[in-house]
Amino acid sequence: MCLAFVIAIDLLVSKHTKLALIQFIILYIAQVSAGYKPLFTATTIFFAVLVCSSISILIRDARERLEKMQREAERSKEIAAELIQQLRRDIADSLHDDLAADLTRMLIISRSIRLPHGDDRDRILDLQDRTQQALAHLRLLIHNLAVSQGPPKEEPTLQEIIESSASTLAQRKIVLDADLDGIERIPALHRSELGRLLVAFIRENTLNALKYNSPHDLVSLFVEQEQDTLFISFSSPWHDQKVPEEMHGGYGLWALQDRFENAGGSLSSNRIGASWTVLASLPWNEIATPTTNARSLMSPPDGAAYA
Repeated sequence: MCLAFVIAIDLLVSKHTKLALIQFIILYIAQVSAGYKPLFTATTIFFAVLVCSSISILIRDARERLEKMQREAERSKEIAAELIQQLRRDIADSLHDDLAADLTRMLIISRSIRLPHGDDRDRILDLQDRTQQALAHLRLLIHNLAVSQGPPKEEPTLQEIIESSASTLAQRKIVLDADLDGIERIPALHRSELGRLLVAFIRENTLNALKYNSPHDLVSLFVEQEQDTLFISFSSPWHDQKVPEEMHGGYGLWALQDRFENAGGSLSSNRIGASWTVLASLPWNEIATPTTNARSLMSPPDGAAYA
């Protein structure tokens, strides 16, 4: 009898209701055939059905709750892993965009200084060596952190980044010609996703120009808005020269391309004739275009660099 009830409960938990009813009918027939009164047997079976149904509902509810808790636990693990990975990406971006860029500039500038004689010469050489070692260690750390790219961090305004880039390039007598199609006048553009990506594009290509270009080179930044797309390009003269290994980690353009694609845009870099060109595009949906369409920074006279 007890075994029959256990089987019936298991069938009800598994939602095999018809089989459970057949089980109770067979049990009723067996009890009547054994000499039990039909009315008493029917009443007993009826209460047994109620008890078994209640127990099966409780077991089924407990099982569903347990499965839900397991799913939530798995989802929590996935979310925690995503947050950890996002943190790693953000740290890699911050290190690359700020610390690695500053160390690279320091190394480039220190190598362009004419070495004096005496103790100052030794100190400058020691500074170069230490900067080179720190940059190599930092590149390795960025490489280990940057499995893939995440959302970019807060950046300076477009006007500030253009002025900073022009000033930095001018230290090596490289001229920046920038035409942003007037979009740098849009308030709070640099706080938007599109503005942050544009700032990151300018900073990355400025740093590459510092590493690969020669004095008196002219590098061009061009931005144009057409309907719902923003087109961006950065061109510089091509020089077939080797750059010290510690000054390039291969992370910059690769990470930038991933960020552009995640935002629905594209980015590619190619050698076109005697120029190295980086082309990019971004969707232009959320921010209104300015009423005026003028050059953001006019080309300086006589090849002078922007200040």
